[in-house]
Amino acid sequence: MRRLREVVEKFRLYSSVSEMGEIGRRYFVINAFDGAMVILGVVLGAFVAGARDPSMIVSAGLGGMLAMGISGFAGVYISERAERIKRLKDLEKAMLADLGNSVIGDATRFAPVALAVIDGIAPAIPAFVAILPFILCLRGAMLIEQAYALSILLTLVLLFLLGALLGRLSGENVFIYGFVTTFVGLATAALILGLGGN
Repeated sequence: MRRLREVVEKFRLYSSVSEMGEIGRRYFVINAFDGAMVILGVVLGAFVAGARDPSMIVSAGLGGMLAMGISGFAGVYISERAERIKRLKDLEKAMLADLGNSVIGDATRFAPVALAVIDGIAPAIPAFVAILPFILCLRGAMLIEQAYALSILLTLVLLFLLGALLGRLSGENVFIYGFVTTFVGLATAALILGLGGN
């Protein structure tokens, strides 16, 4: 328990020194939104194509989730590390000191990893929630039609919650933000269904 407290304290310290809180929140919301929209596209694409095998949708969803997670983790780690190391070197030059073994140096190494993990996990959450009905369908707990309907509904709810979170963070109306993000999902669904009908 003491070890866990030490880890939490260190996390808080490095987060504060590296000022990664705001960036982490932004990465989480952006990539969770991306994950929700991508999986909505996968599910609706499968529906339009008349896919009746839930295992295909689960496989496509898991594949997309894995690709988004790896891409997010790698992209953020590489870019954040480069930016933060440059900033550390500039600070060392200005202070005429080596900060590699200081709290600032530790926070500089910590932030890219932590932000990459946030970025990598964020799209996986809505993707997993959206494919869960198809996993239940594979287990015989629901019909494929019900899985499609529940998956789309859950994704739209997640989009609303992400919008509401943005509204809360900005101190503005959570319902307006939630409506906007849900509307984007509905407009995307209408476009995919419209294209599929042609």
